[in-house]
Amino acid sequence: MKHDPRVLRRSAEHSAAAAEFVASFGIAFHPVNPGQPFLLASKPGSMPKFAQAALEEAKRLGVGFRTNARVTKLLTAPDETQRAPERSVRVTGLEATVNGKLLRVRAGAVIFATGGFIDNKDYLRRYKRVWSSIPKGFSAIGEGVPPGHDGDGIRLGRLAGAAIEDMESMPKLFAAPKPGTKSPSWILFDTDTVYLVDKAGRRFCDEHASRYAGCALECFRQKIDGAYVVLDEATFKGPGAARWRYDALLKEKALFKADTIEEAARLAGVDPTGLKQTIDQINRDAAAGKGDTAFGRRDKLFRALQGPFYVSTPCWPVAFKTEGGLEVDPDFRVLRAADDSPLPGLYAAGSTCGSISTRLCDVIAGALIAGPAAAAYAKTVKRA
Repeated sequence: MKHDPRVLRRSAEHSAAAAEFVASFGIAFHPVNPGQPFLLASKPGSMPKFAQAALEEAKRLGVGFRTNARVTKLLTAPDETQRAPERSVRVTGLEATVNGKLLRVRAGAVIFATGGFIDNKDYLRRYKRVWSSIPKGFSAIGEGVPPGHDGDGIRLGRLAGAAIEDMESMPKLFAAPKPGTKSPSWILFDTDTVYLVDKAGRRFCDEHASRYAGCALECFRQKIDGAYVVLDEATFKGPGAARWRYDALLKEKALFKADTIEEAARLAGVDPTGLKQTIDQINRDAAAGKGDTAFGRRDKLFRALQGPFYVSTPCWPVAFKTEGGLEVDPDFRVLRAADDSPLPGLYAAGSTCGSISTRLCDVIAGALIAGPAAAAYAKTVKRA
């Protein structure tokens, strides 16, 4: 509700096109969960496959690439259009260092898709001071997040007079185990019957309503020193088993199995007495049919647990990407800070754009809008 509804609507209207675009590169999806029909989950390994296929398609189309390149400056010229703010500019290209050599590119339009600023410590301290001490990570796709999200696009856009939006918002939180260990992805709170407890075996939030980011936030708020996922045999062998790789997690000692909840707790390092009290209360609530007395859960995933039981390795809150960046209009043209008019020749997509969420659907939808818009504008520009 804090963003321009016109931009959000434009992005949402491209949801189907974004899904079709990703699928056209051979990406497969899990069946849609009827309880959450707005979530379309791709199968593990999909995004690297998508990125590689998109790269190959771009090369087939004759797109030129420069790797080991860092954009250092936007090239600009005075904006002489009517009603342009005083001393405003239009973007005419960029400068970059490529393998140590200067490259100057003249262009009718530039699209910044340089990611967010989770690796920019100065920006984090300035705009996300509360969150700047949280380590970076993301367990669902591997050990961590690739480097390079240093806010370059946002910084260079600001130097050209661009407006920024939502920079102070909370970064996207997740939860990850200690480096070198595995743990279930907390996205499973959306789909499976699992509960989250602290080292004392105590639940501390509504897992289903909070989802992965909210549960990580509660760990941060309540200073939880490690949180553990608890599930039973029905979940382990249920519809989500393939998606969440429960078998593999058990072999990797990311899950510990036992016939009793006390023994599973001991194996995972959780207080056995505390966890038994928690599970007993859940089972009493489920039998009574009046919902969760601890946090008011009444969703379909709230049910009793029956052995064998599984308890995970502990996880701690991590941040994996930032919200906030350059402000755009519905065509994803970057707006000026001076008067909110479009800054001619500059567009933003992905996490560099602060006017949408950084969910993959919004990111891809924004790019599908920005690309044609930038190409159309570039055709109207007389280049020097």
